Amino acid sequence: MSAYLNRISRLMIQIQEAQRLDNKSLVGAIVGQNVETGKWEVRASLKDETGRIEQLTSEHDTREDAVRELESIDAAHAPSGKKVKTSEPFVCVIDDLTWCL
Repeated sequence: MSAYLNRISRLMIQIQEAQRLDNKSLVGAIVGQNVETGKWEVRASLKDETGRIEQLTSEHDTREDAVRELESIDAAHAPSGKKVKTSEPFVCVIDDLTWCL
């Protein structure tokens, strides 16, 4: 009986995590190269259902790695369930010129 309850608890935690991720969607992103460090930066904006914006920032050695990171963020926050019908595509700007902070 204990193993059964542990399994149910783990499944409930997975469901709660999926709901938390589904409550946010990627609404915009910038990928650019920092001229001081030479690293590529991803700045992504996630919006939850209340309209609150969360900023994610990460650094990468190549532009391709930065774009892959952005794709993984988009996949993790891809709409499912009822949100599929109401979601809008996000905007991504890849700046290959000069990165301004």
